[in-house]
Amino acid sequence: MASGLFPRQFDNDYRGQRFALALLAPIVLMKAAMGANAFLNTRFVIAIADKIPLDTFSPGAKEAIVFMYQAWGLCLFLLSALGVLALIRYRSMVPLMFLILGAENIVRRALHLVDPFSFAQSGGLPSTGALINYALIGGLIVGFISSLTPRRGGKRA
Repeated sequence: MASGLFPRQFDNDYRGQRFALALLAPIVLMKAAMGANAFLNTRFVIAIADKIPLDTFSPGAKEAIVFMYQAWGLCLFLLSALGVLALIRYRSMVPLMFLILGAENIVRRALHLVDPFSFAQSGGLPSTGALINYALIGGLIVGFISSLTPRRGGKRA
């Protein structure tokens, strides 16, 4: 497993299931769109997707929240660019990309569960952003396992 997750060099030698490649492509595109949206339409994402009442904060707090969302969006977009690079040129990175993207999602959700925003709850229902992220976590876990599972016959993708 370690050699599949951390190969000696990054190249196009991919031995995992083809399904993982097919799963990583839409996940990376969705993450890139989420990152670009958080970076460019920050206030909309904060108010609508994450249901945070930005207008209830002081001007300084608003600026800090907007900056943090923009910084997170930029990081997410750059992680997605690495995912595209893995799909196109360095396929041996695919398991590592699943691990990195999955860790980002899972740890962010865990942080929210440890210290939830009381104002981000809408009658006990998770926000739209949370539902999307739960689905992504499921896809990332399945993709991670598939990317480390060797194909029958040992053919490379």
